[in-house]
Amino acid sequence: MGFMHRRLHAYDRAIELVVKVYAATERLTFRWRSIVDQVRRSAVSIPLNIAEGVSETSARDQSRFLRIARRSAAECDAAFHILHATGAITDDVARDAEGRLNQIGAMLTGLIKRSDARIKAPEPRSSGATELRS
Repeated sequence: MGFMHRRLHAYDRAIELVVKVYAATERLTFRWRSIVDQVRRSAVSIPLNIAEGVSETSARDQSRFLRIARRSAAECDAAFHILHATGAITDDVARDAEGRLNQIGAMLTGLIKRSDARIKAPEPRSSGATELRS
């Protein structure tokens, strides 16, 4: 059967992002330690929250974890912006990260909308066995 998150493109893209984040930050010096730690943690948080979210049976819980993943993507984007603005990473690395994060964010938004639709869907009526007859 396998885990559901492994079948999602958003999860695959998030794993690819983690690999790129580690590659982009591995040579940064001690001077960048705090922001490197932050960008790595926010990147890792994305696939972890996707996995946790899609493993939930409740649509409300799924949506909550997917929203956390999307917020982590925004945090990762801001960290990359800081790294770029301070000259720690090149324009190419910054553009690549932005493109990947925009794609992941869009995918997460789609998953959230689908999950939210399940929350708002009316509950199916039960069988006639529980209805009162007059």
